[in-house]
Amino acid sequence: PDRLVHLRLLDADGQREDLALEARLAIDDFVVRKAAALAGLGFTVLPLLHCEEELARGELVNLLPDWSMPSGFLQAVYPHRRGVLPAVRAWIDHLVASFEECGERYV
Repeated sequence: PDRLVHLRLLDADGQREDLALEARLAIDDFVVRKAAALAGLGFTVLPLLHCEEELARGELVNLLPDWSMPSGFLQAVYPHRRGVLPAVRAWIDHLVASFEECGERYV
């Protein structure tokens, strides 16, 4: 199986660097990825929100402080034919407010 992880990094001027690295582990869960990094199994990419305390305590280190990754997008998709149920609308509003509160900590 393809164990390559493709990363796109941006420098302060917006110049792009594309990397392809062989993965030791393939994990989608941020909690498990952080635990693996803390256990010394390698490096990982995490949103700042998920590791800022460990960075502040020196348990994790930002390996490329002069580089960033492009921000992603979150889309809420629902069928339009029936309108939005109040519970769904409340959940979407909660997501929007939560991500606005997090700001740059989630990139």
